[in-house]
This record gives sequence, structure tokens and C-alpha cells, in this order.
Amino acid sequence: MKANIEKQYKILVVDDISINVVVLTKILEIKGYIVIGANNGKTAIDIAEKEDIDLILLDVMMPEMNGFEVCRKLKEIQKTKDIPVIFLTAKIGMDDIKEGFSSGGVDYISKPFNNQELLSRIKTHLELMQTRKNLSKVNQDLIQANLMKDKFLSIIAHDLKNPLGSVIASADLLNYHAMEMDRNEILKLSKIIGSTAQKTASLLDDLLIWARSQTGTISFNPKQIDLREITIENINFIENISNKKHITITSNINQELITCADKNMINTIFRNLLTNAVKFTPNGGSIEIFGIVKNEYLEISVKDTGVGMKQEAIDKLFKVDSIKSNRGTNKEIGTGLGLIITDEFIKKHKGLITVESEVGIGSNFIFSLPLRLDCA
Repeated sequence: MKANIEKQYKILVVDDISINVVVLTKILEIKGYIVIGANNGKTAIDIAEKEDIDLILLDVMMPEMNGFEVCRKLKEIQKTKDIPVIFLTAKIGMDDIKEGFSSGGVDYISKPFNNQELLSRIKTHLELMQTRKNLSKVNQDLIQANLMKDKFLSIIAHDLKNPLGSVIASADLLNYHAMEMDRNEILKLSKIIGSTAQKTASLLDDLLIWARSQTGTISFNPKQIDLREITIENINFIENISNKKHITITSNINQELITCADKNMINTIFRNLLTNAVKFTPNGGSIEIFGIVKNEYLEISVKDTGVGMKQEAIDKLFKVDSIKSNRGTNKEIGTGLGLIITDEFIKKHKGLITVESEVGIGSNFIFSLPLRLDCA
């Protein structure tokens, strides 16, 4: 019976003598490892590129391409460069050992080897490899966290500072010159204050939702919902801003689209996609919403006749380090976080979002959610 280990590591055994591969395979499989054999260097490199190999046991003395050459080639390939290589050979001269390490090997065991020593060293190098992977992931997470922190501070410093400055300036004018102003001037300033305050509140909402999603404090409560009803609710919700630009929003969802999802998150997804479409659609344009059931998924698309985007802009839409707050066709402002939040909420539902766009023609944001009727 194979021993229980947390992960079934995959080991590549490379030796031109078949019986050696068979013997090593039996020793390793008893300990629960998955073993793949290769009898020459070229085959070993091909396997390492195709499979997810965790460690390589590599013979040095092989025809055509010796072990040192194989190791050097593996270290030149992106996918295989970090795989630990242990040399197994009867060559035990100091020069051979030096060449083994200089070619990228992590250890050197002479033949004939002791089974327990071999297994112990394999276990040690697998643990070191796993530790390096874990540290690399932690490092990437820290880099991502710093990017988010920097973006958060950037939005506070710029996107919130500007509208708040406008509110303060308008309020100061009212405070110090209200007695000298006529009614129309006062109304104009009060409208500026009200409109800017609403935009600032919207920016804050985005920031708070995003912060909660990053810290894992946002709740996820899937319930049975009808996407057709949610579509209508959100069209009505943004009616004021769409009417100001004389943009027609049409829903072509004519049937119930029932699934199990978090209603608050789905509402946020719809609001972000619709407000984004209105923002980048010129006055008099149109937005159409479609919904179908496709391959066990509900697929919703929000298609506009807006300014469109080039492919390089599409590639950056859902990346935190590429967030950019672009002004809309009527100079509307935003944090650039709306689509990031949308992407995160869709992924939370195990869904996917894609974008089709053409400059001067418009954009089509398509998101899919698994068709689930059981909320258990």
C-alpha cells in the first residue's frame, strides 16, 4: 500500500539503463510518489516541459546528451528552470561534483546509493522546493497588496480630493457672498454642491466595497434570483443619468433567468456595467441588454454604442496595477474600480467576464454565471 502524503509529488527518473529506472520507480512508488521514466536527455526535456514535474533524478553518463547538458538545457526553459535536479552517478570526482552544481543541480548522490539516504534527500529537496513556492506566493501577495494600497491612496489623494475641493470652494462662495448673489447664482452653486457630493459619495461607495472585498469582510449570501427582474431594477436605478444624455436602454431578456447568486453582488455588477456603458456612450446613443442560457451558464451582455476601446486597453481593464480613471463623454469622473469590483464579484460566483470592443463603434461586456437552482 502507498503511504499517505499530503501531495503526490511527481518525480522524473532519467537513466539510459532501463533496469535502473525500474528499480528507482519501485522504491519511489512505495513512498507514494508518482514516477515517470525517461531513457535519454531529449525525452526527459520533452516530458519536463509537458508534465508538472516536482523533482528530477538524473543520471550523468548517458549517450548523445549527458546529465550535465540536460540540466543546463532545463535551466534555460521557463517552465523547468526551477525544478530541483539530483544527479545519480558513479562519477564522484571533485571536478564532476563541481560541474554538477554549476550546471544547476541541487544535490549529487553516488551509485550504488543507499535507499534511505536517497529517499531522505528527495524528501528534503521536495520540502525546500515547496517552501520556495510558498514564499514566492507570499511575495506575490505582498506585491499585490502594496499595489492595492498605493492605488487606494492615489484615489483618495486625487479622485476624492478634486470633487471635495469643488464642494469646499462652492460652499465658501455661498458663505461669504450669498448676500450679494441673486437667486439664480445661489441655485447654481447649490446644484454644483449637490451634484459633486453625489459623485463623491459614489466614489466612496466604490472604495468601501473594494476595501471590503480585499479584506474578505464582504458577505456572500447566494439565494434564488431572477436576472430579468434585476435587469429591470437596475435600468430604473440609472434612469436619471441615462436620461440626461438621452441614452436609450433596452432589455431583450423576455424570459425568467433563474439562478442561485448573491443579489447584492449581482446588483453591483449590473450597476457598474450599466453606469460604465452610459459614461462612455455619447448623447443620443443606446445600450442593449441580452440574456441567454448557454452550456449550463447564464450569459448576460451589456452592449453600447459608445466610444469603444483598443485591445491594449481591454487587456488592462481588470488589472489593479493598470487602473486608470478615464472621463466619460460628458466629462463624468470615476475611480476606475467599478470594473475591478465587477470582475471580482463574477469570479466569486465562479463566472467569467469578457469584452468585445471596436473604437468608434462601441463595447459589449459579456458575463456568465453558472446555472444553479440549488442554493444549498
